[in-house]
Amino acid sequence: MRREEEEATIRLAKDPLSWSRWPLLPMKKRTGREPLLGYLFDEDHSKGYKVYEGNIWDCTRTGVILGEFATVEDMISDGWVVD
Repeated sequence: MRREEEEATIRLAKDPLSWSRWPLLPMKKRTGREPLLGYLFDEDHSKGYKVYEGNIWDCTRTGVILGEFATVEDMISDGWVVD
């Protein structure tokens, strides 16, 4: 399952127009019993990727940044995948 989640994350993060909830992409990070929830916002990803705290139903553009990553692969290495 992990490999499928990683492949989906790479594919989706690099193609914001395919996001079903554009301009937001729900993300999760398994940290134990309950996953940490976050989201990507469709912004200039040439400057990297930022995962914001929250979920796509209750979020603000000025949310807390949970992680900043140079590449999608870095984001996955830190445990973030598409939810």
